[in-house]
Amino acid sequence: MRRIVQVPIILIAFFILNQRVFAQTLAGGEVYYELISPLKYKVTAHIYRFCDYSPLNSLNANVYGGSTSVALNFQRISISKINDTCNNPCNKQNAISNPGFEKHTFIDTVDFNYAPYNVFVSKGICTVNFGVRQSGRVPSLSTLSSGSFYLDASTNICLSNITKNTSPQFSLEPKFKVGCNQPVIYSPGLIDTTDNDSFSFELAEVQSNFNTSVTYNGSFSSQIPMTPFCLPSGVINCKALPNAKPPRGFYLDPFTGVTSFTPSNCGEEGVIKYKINEYRYNKQNQNYEWLGYVTREMYVQVVYQTNYNPVIPTSNFLSVCENNQFCITVKTTDANSSDTTTLFWDQGIKNVSLNINNPTAREKEAQLCGSIKRNGNRLEAMFFTIGSYDKKCNLNLTSKTFKVKAAPTPLFTYKNERGKCGLIKWTSSVYDSLYPKAIGSCATTIKLFSDFSILYSGTGLNDSVNIHKNGKVIIEHVFKSGSNINCQKIVQDTITVSDALELPSINDNKDSNICVNSNAIFKTQLSQISNLKKWSWLLNDSIINTTDSIINLKVTKTSKIKLQVENVSACLAERTSTYSILQHNAIVNTNNSYCLGERVKIQANINNLHKPLNYHWSINGVDTSFSDSTFSIVIDKDKKVRLTLTDARQCAFKDSVLNLLYINSKLKLVSDSKVCRDSLASIQAVDINQSKNYSYLWKLNGKDTLNKDSILNFKVVKDSKVSLKIVYQAGCSISDSIEITSVATPHVNLSYSPYKCTGSLIKLQPSISNRPDTINYVWTINKAIISRDSQVNRNYNVTTTIKVNASNSLGCSTEDTATVYIYNGGPAIIKHVGQYHPSSFITLSLYQSFSKYKWFNGATTSSISFWANTLGPAGNYNLWCLVTDKNGCEYNDTAKINTNAFLNIASVNLSGIHIYPNPIITVLNIELNEATHIELYTIDGKLLFEKELIKGLNTIDMKDYSTGLYVLKAMVNGQVVNLRIVKD
Repeated sequence: MRRIVQVPIILIAFFILNQRVFAQTLAGGEVYYELISPLKYKVTAHIYRFCDYSPLNSLNANVYGGSTSVALNFQRISISKINDTCNNPCNKQNAISNPGFEKHTFIDTVDFNYAPYNVFVSKGICTVNFGVRQSGRVPSLSTLSSGSFYLDASTNICLSNITKNTSPQFSLEPKFKVGCNQPVIYSPGLIDTTDNDSFSFELAEVQSNFNTSVTYNGSFSSQIPMTPFCLPSGVINCKALPNAKPPRGFYLDPFTGVTSFTPSNCGEEGVIKYKINEYRYNKQNQNYEWLGYVTREMYVQVVYQTNYNPVIPTSNFLSVCENNQFCITVKTTDANSSDTTTLFWDQGIKNVSLNINNPTAREKEAQLCGSIKRNGNRLEAMFFTIGSYDKKCNLNLTSKTFKVKAAPTPLFTYKNERGKCGLIKWTSSVYDSLYPKAIGSCATTIKLFSDFSILYSGTGLNDSVNIHKNGKVIIEHVFKSGSNINCQKIVQDTITVSDALELPSINDNKDSNICVNSNAIFKTQLSQISNLKKWSWLLNDSIINTTDSIINLKVTKTSKIKLQVENVSACLAERTSTYSILQHNAIVNTNNSYCLGERVKIQANINNLHKPLNYHWSINGVDTSFSDSTFSIVIDKDKKVRLTLTDARQCAFKDSVLNLLYINSKLKLVSDSKVCRDSLASIQAVDINQSKNYSYLWKLNGKDTLNKDSILNFKVVKDSKVSLKIVYQAGCSISDSIEITSVATPHVNLSYSPYKCTGSLIKLQPSISNRPDTINYVWTINKAIISRDSQVNRNYNVTTTIKVNASNSLGCSTEDTATVYIYNGGPAIIKHVGQYHPSSFITLSLYQSFSKYKWFNGATTSSISFWANTLGPAGNYNLWCLVTDKNGCEYNDTAKINTNAFLNIASVNLSGIHIYPNPIITVLNIELNEATHIELYTIDGKLLFEKELIKGLNTIDMKDYSTGLYVLKAMVNGQVVNLRIVKD
């Protein structure tokens, strides 16, 4: 008799245990590793828990490599709240409390030198994964399937040259919530200030087990894990534009890890997973070696919040010299003037500090100052992350990672040498103490000591030059190991030159402009050269004279005149002068097209010419008598005017202008001939010469519009006539007109708001004003089309908002909505359990009260009681109840029960678990295909004990337990199952 009474209580407990509010639910996590001695690692796992769900009591984890796995024994060392002051989160530590997120930190030590972990070394497995596998992934994800929660880190244990290493770590907390239609700029803030290794960022597949990925829904993937704002609407894989306002597409910067997107699906729940590969530069082979990777999984919910504006930290890429002091300004902005921002950074670079200028300011500004020393483990830039939020809410968290390039101070060697004939030669090298292959550059300048005039300027690590001045010269080398000019080193030496071959000037060494086919005189002072042996004049590199110091040439084109000299010591030198043909436009720039009958003045260009000047004007090839600088003509047809202008040097310059009649007969107005009434019409002028200068005169129905553009936009309220007159610069004009027919736009009105009972048939028919000849209807509920008829007859079970769109033949439309309200007195749900013993006394009742009741046996009370055997032989029965609420609406429910319960409870034998005997007397046997965690509950839901079971046979001694029914909860094949156990 006692066992019969316990049956309903047990099933109620079974129902409670399976509710989501008691399930363990995780919001993400990350796993790190640290090599503390050869083949010995410290492994750290951070797991983020939803505070309004069940506690996190233990962590299941393994070391994986190939097909081998060995269990980890994680121990929790701390629990902390995410920095979030919104709505008083997590008011109870590791217990069901207010919503929020907790960070649970676990550690374990893995020594691959000893058992059981040395199995990986003995098998020659180099790449191992430290993996956490736990039930509790959020079941309501929108973008991917659920399954078990799995997260890992990986490392290469075979790198004998790596004796110490700490994996990179995330310095910024996860961003679990984002604002719908609000830009998201977020970086997890990866740092490695211990080893300064290199790393790369990527988005990774979410996993349910080692080497097993979950299935993404629809078009979602690891690269597009959530719905971003895209154009056109409805597309999620558009090209990412992270700098657009707002950002388009989903984008991860592979160099900084900054994620940029605008979530557009309000209420969506997804998962973003980051994977960071770690590399170290090996000086011996001058290559990067892969050390491992770490991952972060982050649950993200898209929520709607008014007055939410993301806080954006701003800064620039910073390039500094190694060990030099620097300062940059970092600012935050917040469009919501009522919010006060918080600014912080992750201390991602040593010897650098962040100081807030005014801690009480609403928008923060800070100075980031310090110096940077490079590390030999990597070549590229270092990183730091700035974070900010308003109201200290995780939802309002924004973070951004910045690159800092530390340019090396150059190390160099050099040597200056002096040769004969004023030769100075230098050899130098620039190198980096960390990376010998990083060669720099050298810029060299040679100046005369007496007046510091520059004799030579050039670049090159190894070069030489002949100096043609005797005396002391200064040779200055500027060494750089990179592109940053501020990181240079400057050295100067003084050298005395005594055997230089000094160069004479040619016409004072000034280049000249001369008339074509005119004579040019070139002369030099050869007496200035001591110990002169011979000389040569060259025209365009061909020798033309070897005897004279003065030559006279007729120049027909731009030419190069060169003088080469040699002294008795076989020293060579040369001087070059370039003579160019004088170029000149004879006519001042003017228009080349005019209106018919217009008088035109054409002006000669006399600037920079030698007077007196002669003018020769012609029209269409016929000379005229005009001889002034200004030529006047009336345009009566197409004309070509030409001027030949000669100056005092007898340089002749010719130029012409072609005058065309400025008439364009191709003007055309283009528009739709029919336009919806009360909408905008756009009239465009086409086939006109856009290079001309003119004005537009638009008229609408005979009235001036004052519009000055090539396009006229206006609201169509009736049939209209539009005309355009184009007036050219000289009064020339051309016109065109077009007629627009207005088409009526239907105005729809849909009003309906009575209360009806569930399942009522309701007819909705809109009223239409301003009715056109043709009307198209589209009815929708939650954007889904349900009908295209003029009316909708439909049964309603819940309060529903329906929308109708009415459009004319041109597609112009209006729309209206109506809400059909349904009384919500029901439904009537019978409280019951599914199975009873034939001797049970059964009580049936409803979850809520109603005005009237009618049960299957004719009873009219809110609940009924009876013995199971009064229904008849043991078996299945359908027991119904019909109720009426205060609004007169009727509801019914049927309870399906079985009165043959517990007459034959056999052993449990599911895939992966075998439990026997059942019922039991003393010992319960449990055979498992894999190790798992089990929990045993009493009939009223009280936890008796929990235990980790091994693979194979396990036994539980239950001889001291009371007779009755118990519930065994176990994880089998990645799923939670609840099994009934009967104790006799």
